[in-house]
Amino acid sequence: MSDNVDHASAETGSHNGQFLTGILCAAAGVLCFAPGALFIRMAAGIDPLEITLHRMAIASVAIFVFSLFYKSDAGAKSLKECLELGSFGMIAAVHFGCFVASLSFTFVSHSLALCYTAPIFAALFSRVILSEKCTYKQIWAIVVTFAGIFILVGFEPLISKRVLFGDFLALISGVSLGLYHTVSRMYRDKYTLLKYKANAYLFASIYLFIVLMVLRFSFSGSFGSVYSAYSIAGVAASAILCTLAGHALINFALRRVSTVLVSLITTQEVTGGIIFAMIFLNEKLSPASFAGIAVSLAGITLVILGAEKK
Repeated sequence: MSDNVDHASAETGSHNGQFLTGILCAAAGVLCFAPGALFIRMAAGIDPLEITLHRMAIASVAIFVFSLFYKSDAGAKSLKECLELGSFGMIAAVHFGCFVASLSFTFVSHSLALCYTAPIFAALFSRVILSEKCTYKQIWAIVVTFAGIFILVGFEPLISKRVLFGDFLALISGVSLGLYHTVSRMYRDKYTLLKYKANAYLFASIYLFIVLMVLRFSFSGSFGSVYSAYSIAGVAASAILCTLAGHALINFALRRVSTVLVSLITTQEVTGGIIFAMIFLNEKLSPASFAGIAVSLAGITLVILGAEKK
């Protein structure tokens, strides 16, 4: 009897430890993401697709080198694996490419807020694909979190076709991010984190290179990039801190806690991004912005307290 109790207690402690580790990794990932929009703005002279291509390529090469150093198998072993890993790369290319491109057309706050509609789509995809249930507390947390985000962003009077196009790209980025989170959790037992990320970024780089070459061939003279030490630093920082470190932490978290919970925590990139913009771009936060931060953080607290620890 005592042995059974001890075993149950140890198992509960292990589950709780996994849950806490996942939450902490997701929070650390958000800290890596937060300055991402600033880094992309630093690289403004470079074409958005080219920025995304560099980010994916740098991250992929770094992970493959790391896997070789530690003798970890990261290569695809069959056609089926190539097709699966290639589909992950397609999702990553759409997410990163649309987000980076959106920052050339719309406001940072719009890009971040629309991209982080991802939990809504993560809830939908995980319900359909993974049969994960969304508790009533989590549903209310989604409502509270997004109420906070929309308070934070506010209503922008300077709407134009250019801004709306950027908003559309950011929304597509949010849909693909929700799918990216769901797929990462779906294949957590089949592929190691290194293999998953190395190949997803590799295939994303290939797709982006093909698209970039097609566009440049089709619209000769319309695409061009100006490289400087400042823009290169922005690309490098974005690749290393945001793409490599940030997404590694998020994928690590997805292997320990639910898709919806991780997606909700990552919405706080909106809060972090606006705070960074306030500090480094001298963008002032209104009382409504402070209220939005408080409400969205309350939503995150609610979903963490109400999440199923499994």
